[in-house]
Amino acid sequence: MTLVTTPHGLSASSLPIHPADPPCAAGHGRLEAARARYRAALPGVWDVLEDPEQRVPYATLDAWLERAVEFSGAANLGLLMAGLPVVDPDDVGSAVIATSPTLFESLERGVRYQRVWGDGERLSLEQTERGFWRP
Repeated sequence: MTLVTTPHGLSASSLPIHPADPPCAAGHGRLEAARARYRAALPGVWDVLEDPEQRVPYATLDAWLERAVEFSGAANLGLLMAGLPVVDPDDVGSAVIATSPTLFESLERGVRYQRVWGDGERLSLEQTERGFWRP
């Protein structure tokens, strides 16, 4: 199944599209090839993003995303990317989700450890009679 094919030869075909499906080696290889093409098309972006101390203004990020949409030819690139179940084994947030036995526990642990990977808003989780929410 081809989710999108661009004029530049990028495609997200045959990637697992269900969160329960494990990533396949072939899909991972295609994803890495696409990343390499995006790196070449968006010079300078990756150096900034790979520096953990670097802060990127929203206007700059927005311009980068617009360039990525132009490069890909996919008007709904964000929706496509959101549907790809890519879990980074070196990412703290992914580790919290992957090692939690339930969805609620992953949320609870995510709120607890959010300060490790984010320096913005502080999150909290409250139990109410209707369920749990983040105030």
